[in-house]
Amino acid sequence: MARIERIARCSLALAATLALVGPATADTWVVDDDGGPGVDDTSLAAAIAGASHGDRIELHPGTYSEDIDCAVGITIVGVGSVISIQGRFVAHDVPAGHELRISGVQLKDVLLQDCSGAVVIANSGISGGATRFEAIGCADLRVFASGVSGRLDYAMRLDDSHLEIVSSTVTGLYCSGCISGAGGIQLRNGSSATVADCTVIGADGLSTFAVEGYGGDGATAIDVGLGCELRVTGTSSNIIRGGDGGVGYDWDYNGYGAPGIRNEGTVVLSGATAQGGWEYYDLPVGAQQWPGVFGGVLIEPVPADPVLEAHGAPATGQTYPLVVRGEPGSQAMLLAGREPRFLVWQGSPDPLLVGPVLTIPLGTIPASGTLTYDLALPAQYSPGDRFVLQVLLTGGPEPRLTNSLPLLLN
Repeated sequence: MARIERIARCSLALAATLALVGPATADTWVVDDDGGPGVDDTSLAAAIAGASHGDRIELHPGTYSEDIDCAVGITIVGVGSVISIQGRFVAHDVPAGHELRISGVQLKDVLLQDCSGAVVIANSGISGGATRFEAIGCADLRVFASGVSGRLDYAMRLDDSHLEIVSSTVTGLYCSGCISGAGGIQLRNGSSATVADCTVIGADGLSTFAVEGYGGDGATAIDVGLGCELRVTGTSSNIIRGGDGGVGYDWDYNGYGAPGIRNEGTVVLSGATAQGGWEYYDLPVGAQQWPGVFGGVLIEPVPADPVLEAHGAPATGQTYPLVVRGEPGSQAMLLAGREPRFLVWQGSPDPLLVGPVLTIPLGTIPASGTLTYDLALPAQYSPGDRFVLQVLLTGGPEPRLTNSLPLLLN
């Protein structure tokens, strides 16, 4: 009973406090390709062209076969199921102090460019043919509870950008007619990424038994370029795996396997499992497996880095289960706010990723290292409303901060 009362008090406090920092004015636009009463537009591109910073677009079920150009910090929220944007989605020049949010939408081809403001994609999917999810010059990209897959060299490519991806999957696909499969995530030109509670898979190479046919090379799950930084956190069930080499004709033309992480920068691997792909040879050599992390600087912290995870789309008026993994005996404090931020937290090696307006004591991390908490979500919020969560752990040698969860409500 005490726990239920505490959750209720926290819910009221969360609702009251976050309501104080909500947007002062914002318009809501209803888009439905079928038209009908209450619909403002049948075209998403047209609705975005008329929107201002802070506006919300409610996108109803349908297939929107149009290219999108977006340079405003707005919320695009799918209302219902089977909502697909089949054209290219380009977001650019979202200014600092504003935020682009996308929730509950299937995207095919995404380019984010020169966004100083945050871009948050949640409860969505990005998947296409010869397409990818690419970010160039983006300061704060957060992906939560989503699936990303692609067939063009890497499913996700970061260039001079920062990514935090949580409780998601990234899969490089193999395409008919290709020799080598696609990788998962590529970091280039000073990019950095936090991959928390995720699975990232590079595709296997093509196997062929045609005369003098060559097996394709497996693809790397995560490719970390020179000067780039990658932090991977999670549990042993979070697999970062390179693809297997394909088998060629008569075993004489086999492809190479790939490491889970090809590293020319710095990798911090904590809790999650990195595995390399296999490549095959005639006996007596037999099969050989690539290492989980190949090259560069590898750091494996002890104890493992803390993680905040959740799964599924959060809904207003319901409880939402959170899982905190950290050092047993630590005191856990939930930080909740409206704004994603990047700030140095004094005394901690981890950045503060939220502008907190409310703190909720969660208790002590038990001996198992896993604490669960049912967060009651305020009933008065609307689909697309967002707040950001992060957990502060104290009581150890230094305070630690988890990854963030940018929750976009359904």
